[in-house]
Amino acid sequence: MRIAVIGGGAIGLLMSSYLADHAHVTLYTRRKEQRNQLRTNGVTLKHKATEKNVKVDARILTSNENFEQYELVIIAVKQYGIKEVIPYLMKASKHTSLLFVQNGMSHLNLAQNLPQHNVYLGVVEHGAMKEADDVVIHSGVGITRVALFRGDHLIPFQQFHSTEFGFVWENDWYEMLIQKLIVNAVINPLTALYRVKNGEITANPFFYKSAKAVFNELHAVLRLKEPTSYWNRVVDVCEKTAQNHSSMRKDLQQQRKTEIESILGYILEEAAKRQVNTPIIQFVYNGILGLEDSEGR
Repeated sequence: MRIAVIGGGAIGLLMSSYLADHAHVTLYTRRKEQRNQLRTNGVTLKHKATEKNVKVDARILTSNENFEQYELVIIAVKQYGIKEVIPYLMKASKHTSLLFVQNGMSHLNLAQNLPQHNVYLGVVEHGAMKEADDVVIHSGVGITRVALFRGDHLIPFQQFHSTEFGFVWENDWYEMLIQKLIVNAVINPLTALYRVKNGEITANPFFYKSAKAVFNELHAVLRLKEPTSYWNRVVDVCEKTAQNHSSMRKDLQQQRKTEIESILGYILEEAAKRQVNTPIIQFVYNGILGLEDSEGR
């Protein structure tokens, strides 16, 4: 199988390094410098005390790219980068399958309007950190969940399964994304705002109260059927990734744009539609935007 991965960030590098064991992988980057490094060095995957070098093809997206040689294209850019990729996907064959692996829910409208017959949505529950253009640290082993958004179930993603990088098929894409959205909506903004590791959100009694307040407003907006199970999942993720820094906190530390719009921005849009008051979420949302502005100067 030939697979294209769009995005040379942590998740793009991580997925490319593991999928290369099962398929021919081409990684598309924005910068020529990263492409050249990957062509020369491959991807260095660091996990625990081990290092593994993986050879992948690397290219730059160009105006004549149509992805016709690939059976699967994985879009691994951040949520706010999808709009730049859409024009390329519009030119791709209708028979090429697409897999989106973004946080949040804002990409759904964009995915809905694409011409491809088979569109999948994914949730990556691994911890990953990009150390260099050609080096990724696999900081936490999780699972990659995949569900069909539109079309037929044609690709058996379990064929890519390994002990360190497993795949699980989900039947309900909405439930899959909502579960991840709630975890991200609680943990990411609060760890970024308080500048703490994930575990502090539930270990510190004052941060815990803030997390519960955010969750209660999420419940009011999304009308969760079993809120206790969703909250328990948030706590479980905090405990299992206690020593990890959330992606939003790392984005702010490195003066990058965060995905706050696709996470809490989406919630605020839904709250406005349903006329639900969400003062705590609005406060956290404004706080992250303020930090983006001040730390990005």
